[in-house]
Amino acid sequence: MPTVEIPCEDCELQRDLIQLQGWTFLGCTELAGGFCQLRYDDGAAAPKVLTPHFTLREMTESQTATRLGILNLPTQTEVDNLSRLAETLEKVRASVKQPVRVSSAFRSPRLNLAVGGASNSAHMRGLAADINVNGMTPRQLAQHIAGMDLPFDQLILEYDSWVHLALHESKTRRELLTIRKGTGYTQGLA
Repeated sequence: MPTVEIPCEDCELQRDLIQLQGWTFLGCTELAGGFCQLRYDDGAAAPKVLTPHFTLREMTESQTATRLGILNLPTQTEVDNLSRLAETLEKVRASVKQPVRVSSAFRSPRLNLAVGGASNSAHMRGLAADINVNGMTPRQLAQHIAGMDLPFDQLILEYDSWVHLALHESKTRRELLTIRKGTGYTQGLA
């Protein structure tokens, strides 16, 4: 039975988000300093399936959130965005003929801050995923996705370690970027 400490004013919102996940809200107990301990059971329901190969749990899991006790729960709008993102990842999966491993997709604002994400990160809207594919280098994966007829906003080869694939609510820029330690962002897949 997971527990997290949250500001008391967030209890009602978090209860609704927990129920949106298909989990069981067990209660919120007031602690000192305006914080409450929220309790829930995340094992009562089968994982919500977004597409044949991606679940809501997979798109919201975070080792950092678990370690820091951060609830990383999307709203319905963000779940809808994650469904659209999962559909895009299904197209990548079909094209590379291999499973796509998601290391980070949805991030709550608190989680995004904890991992040092950009203040306007598409991860916070459920519109970005950091991915890898076994048997392909991140560069190969990025080049493969860039060659697909796939509507996306940004495709970033990050630190030669993973690929960031981002959608947008309305834009399809197909912006290609590379970021490496010490050099910042460069245009294209360098």
